[in-house]
Amino acid sequence: VAGMREHLGQGSVQHLGCGTLRNVSANVEFAEKVVEAGGIQAIVAGMKVNSEAELVQEHGCAALWNISMGAGFEARVAAAGGIEAIVNGMLAHRSSCGVQGHGCGALWSLSWE
Repeated sequence: VAGMREHLGQGSVQHLGCGTLRNVSANVEFAEKVVEAGGIQAIVAGMKVNSEAELVQEHGCAALWNISMGAGFEARVAAAGGIEAIVNGMLAHRSSCGVQGHGCGALWSLSWE
């Protein structure tokens, strides 16, 4: 998370950071640690700054989806600007199956709050 904050404009760092947080947050216990470390804010910031980077958007949407699944963090994702980041990523990458699929999944999960 610290590396993502320090290298906000580096798409490769954001892509790998979001991908790592995506994988780690698939486990609810680890998702809590991601949230405690400021992971939601780091993901949203990376998505906003790197809006043109398809893989940042795909992994960012997937990470926010995992974080919001069953852990009770939906409101925190929304408060951090996660919904806007997801929608903007989907609009910027309309032809990307990965962004669209993970974006829809994240919005679906967030709608259960």
